[in-house]
Amino acid sequence: MVARIIWGQPEIEGGVRLSSGVMRSRSPTGGAARDSIVLVAKAALQFPPEGEEALLIPPPPLSLDVLSSLSGATESELAYASDFVPGKPSVEVLVTGHAYAEEAAHRIDASLGVGAMHRSFTLVASGPATRLPLSSAYLRDTDGKRTTAPVGPIRPPPRSGAREPLNPDAHSYASPSQRLDTIPPDAALELVGLSPRARRRVIRLPDLTPMAIAVSRFGDDIPISLTCDTLWIHTDEERLVLVWRGPIPLPPTTDPATIERIDLWLARAGEPVDVDSVRRRLQRGVFAFAVEEADVIEGRAPPPIPPEQLAAVRYALWEESPEPALPLEAYARISAELMEKRESRADVLLHHQLDEDAWTVEERAWLEWMGAAAMRGDAQPAKEYGDLFLEAQEALAGPDEAARTIDDYVPIKAAMDRGADPTKVLAAFTMTLPEWLRLDRRFSTLAASDAALRAEIEAKSRATSVDPRLLDEDESSDEDDEDEDEDDDDDGHDARGDEHDDAGERREGELEETP
Repeated sequence: MVARIIWGQPEIEGGVRLSSGVMRSRSPTGGAARDSIVLVAKAALQFPPEGEEALLIPPPPLSLDVLSSLSGATESELAYASDFVPGKPSVEVLVTGHAYAEEAAHRIDASLGVGAMHRSFTLVASGPATRLPLSSAYLRDTDGKRTTAPVGPIRPPPRSGAREPLNPDAHSYASPSQRLDTIPPDAALELVGLSPRARRRVIRLPDLTPMAIAVSRFGDDIPISLTCDTLWIHTDEERLVLVWRGPIPLPPTTDPATIERIDLWLARAGEPVDVDSVRRRLQRGVFAFAVEEADVIEGRAPPPIPPEQLAAVRYALWEESPEPALPLEAYARISAELMEKRESRADVLLHHQLDEDAWTVEERAWLEWMGAAAMRGDAQPAKEYGDLFLEAQEALAGPDEAARTIDDYVPIKAAMDRGADPTKVLAAFTMTLPEWLRLDRRFSTLAASDAALRAEIEAKSRATSVDPRLLDEDESSDEDDEDEDEDDDDDGHDARGDEHDDAGERREGELEETP
C-alpha cells in the first residue's frame, strides 16, 4: 500500500485556501518507467467590480471530467475538465455557461482574450433570446454560418489507465485557438458577451502564484515548480478557476515513497521565497492527506490524519515560533478563563474560535515573545500581560465571592503560611485556586492600608490550628519536632529551676554557718 502524502497550507488572507491533490503516474526515465508524483493546486476567483482585481474565493474540490449539461452539447463536450492529468503542453482557456445579449436577438457575438490569446465567435438561435448556451448546437464562426470548435473543454481520447506513461499531449482539452504559452502575471481577461451584468468585462487577474516544497522523511526540502496550465471561466456564475501543476523533481535514485509532506502557499509573482516565514505561518495552517484520483473516482474524502502523525508534523515545524496573532488582551482573557475550569477546556477554546492546536501556537508565540523581550531587558510585555490577566481574573469572580469575610480568609491563609499542601487546603475549604487568589488579593490589599485589619489577621492566624492531614509529611514532621522541642524546653526549664533552688538553699545554709 502506497503511503499517503500530507499537504499543509498556511491561511491566506480572508481564510481562503487552495484545493490541492497529487497524481501518481509512470514516466520514462533513462529508458525505464518509474513512478512520478504531480502536485495539482486550484484557486477560484469571483468576477470583481469593473476595473478591480478578481477576488479570491473558496475553490471547488478537485474533480474528474464533468459532462456538459448545456442544451445542444455533444457527448464529447464537458462542463469541466479533469484535474487529474499529469500536465498540459500549453495554457488552456476554457469557457462554460451562456453568452448574453442586452436585448433579445437571433444572434449574440462574443469574444474572450487574455495575454496573447484572443478568440471571437457567434451564437445563433432560431428565435430571439437574451442568452444562449455555449454549446456546439448554437456555436458558429464570426460569420454566423460556419460551425466552429467548442469554446469549452473537449473530452480527449480515453486514457489507458491512471499509470500510463507521462504524455502531456494526450491531456489537452481546449481547441487550438484557446491555447497560449503562458498567462502573464497581473494579466487582464477581456470578456465580451460573456457576462450577465455587462456587455464587456475586463477582469484583472491577481499576480498570485502557488509555491510548494516537498519534504522527504529524511527532512530534505525539494522545491516544486508549479505552472498555471488552465483558466476555466463559468459565465453564469461569474467565476474563474486557475489550475497549476508541477512534478516533484526527484533524483533518479530517490524513491517517491520517501515524500511525506508538501508545503503549499500563495505568493506574489516574483516575491522572494522565505521558507522560514512560511513555516512559521504554517504552524497555524491546515494539514490533510492529499486528495488522489482514486478518492474522487470512489466518491470518498481522504481519511483523516492519525492524531499522532498530525502531532509529529506540527512539532516538526516548531523550530521557530510565529508572531503572536491573538491580541495580548485576548490571550490573557482566555488564559484566565481556562484557569477557572468552569467549562471544559475544549468548550472555552471553541468559544474563542480556537482548538487545542491553535491555542498551543498562540500560547507559545506569546510566551516566547515575552521571554525574548525580557532577555533584552524589557519587562513591559510581561508586566502588561500580568496586569491584563489579573483584570480578566477579577472580572470572572462569582456573585458569592464578595460575601466572604475574614473568617473565610484566615483559616486558609494560616494553612498556606504553615506550608500546607495548597491542593488539599483548597479542596478542604471547597474553593478553587482562582477564587482563593481573588480572596487573597482582596484582603492583602485591604490589610496593606489598614493596620488594625493587618493585626487582626495576624492574631487570628496565630490562633488558628491547622489540620495535620493538610500538611506535607515533611511539614507535619517539622511541627511534631517543634512540639517535642517545646516540651523538652519546658522540662529542661523545670529541672534547671529545681537545680537553681537547691543551689540557693545550699548557699543560704553556708551563709548561716559562716562566723
